[in-house]
Amino acid sequence: MRLLLLKIASIFSIFIFFYFIILFYLSENFKTKVLQSRKSHDSLLFSYGMKLPKTEVNKNFKIFIDNSDYFKKIDDEPKFWELVK
Repeated sequence: MRLLLLKIASIFSIFIFFYFIILFYLSENFKTKVLQSRKSHDSLLFSYGMKLPKTEVNKNFKIFIDNSDYFKKIDDEPKFWELVK
């Protein structure tokens, strides 16, 4: 008998829990609170980003460094078939 009452009470509490969750989630008050919190979070991130220090770099990134000699094959390498002999 106790087990049956426990099951009924747990099912009833689950239904009440989901009812209040759905009721709160679909309310206009919840939607306005979410929009306000998102706006305040965006403004907080923007203000934090503007306060970060900028690092200055003296390097000129437009200068091209020619690495073609590094990637060329060396002609003095022995051939595979010559090594097999």
